[in-house]
Amino acid sequence: MQQINLFKFVKLPIKSVIDGKLLLSLYGIFFGFLMLVFLISIFQNHRLRVAETNLKDSVEAKRKELVSLATLYPTSIPTQILDATRLPLCNIKFSNYLASFSQAYVSGIWLTNISISKNGEEISLKGHALRALEVHQFLLQLKQQNLFANLSFDILQMKDQPPPLSFEIVGRSAAHG
Repeated sequence: MQQINLFKFVKLPIKSVIDGKLLLSLYGIFFGFLMLVFLISIFQNHRLRVAETNLKDSVEAKRKELVSLATLYPTSIPTQILDATRLPLCNIKFSNYLASFSQAYVSGIWLTNISISKNGEEISLKGHALRALEVHQFLLQLKQQNLFANLSFDILQMKDQPPPLSFEIVGRSAAHG
């Protein structure tokens, strides 16, 4: 009778697609790639630090230039500029006027200048039109707006040479004369 040992380890030769030299070369390529990425990141970091230093130097130079300019001019100039740019206080809401102008829209009309007096009793409009008929239609549309109901409009000027036609309209309240 023959005995078979079932617990005996049988070594079979393992055949691999990747042999040791190929595996070592793949590890080398991967390590080289990682080193390349690392070196590029160091270079980029250096470039960013140089750019940051240049920007800081530029900002410092501009700050010094501003300080030197500030010493040349008196301190009253900024307040004079602010005083000149302040709008006079009034109770008129100009957005209401602009909304009314947009509701009186007539195709072929474009306004180039809108002047509204401080108390809203006089309005001056300058603009261009393709035809005189459109100016009259625009006046009719304006008179239908509630905000302009107490104003009487007159066409002060209408020139049709050279085209397009230019016009100036003034609206005055009855109390203003």
